[in-house]
Amino acid sequence: MVYVQAGSPASRAVFDSTDESLCDAIQTVFETDTEAAVLFWDAVPMVLSYKDTLSFLVEDLIGLLERLASTSAGELTIAWPSNGFRSDWSVTWHSGRLVITATWHDLAHGIERLEPATLQELSIADFTAEWQRPLKHILAALEAAGYRALPGTKGLRGVIAGPEGRLYRHHHAPAAGSVV
Repeated sequence: MVYVQAGSPASRAVFDSTDESLCDAIQTVFETDTEAAVLFWDAVPMVLSYKDTLSFLVEDLIGLLERLASTSAGELTIAWPSNGFRSDWSVTWHSGRLVITATWHDLAHGIERLEPATLQELSIADFTAEWQRPLKHILAALEAAGYRALPGTKGLRGVIAGPEGRLYRHHHAPAAGSVV
């Protein structure tokens, strides 16, 4: 099973005109010591810092989500570049289903509990939904800091659509007058 807990990361409304990529801008706006996202893979939690890990993963993640949305079948190999999440994914999809074969390298997340290569199969809709909340956090922080025309922000906006992941689907605001 794969799911993502987005956390509630603190960000700064700071714009750096020298930032040339989503990675640069995400590193500018997110704090080092703040809540991180957590990817659960076979119940093994992997902490994904917004500043130091997701910043390096986001462009490949957007590319993957775009491909999943635009083609009914395909395959893709991703070598995730972050030191905090160093793995290679072989991704195939067809008929609304996604299969990820992951090879794990040098992760600092208790990854020794996973086999060197592990397989996950889930629906494309579920996989896409799991990334909605963390990507919304990233987009909101970038926009609050004034990053609107940076290369990659259009793609980021484009993959944010639809329902959120399993941890966020059944959470509703309390009814008026109810005690929380």
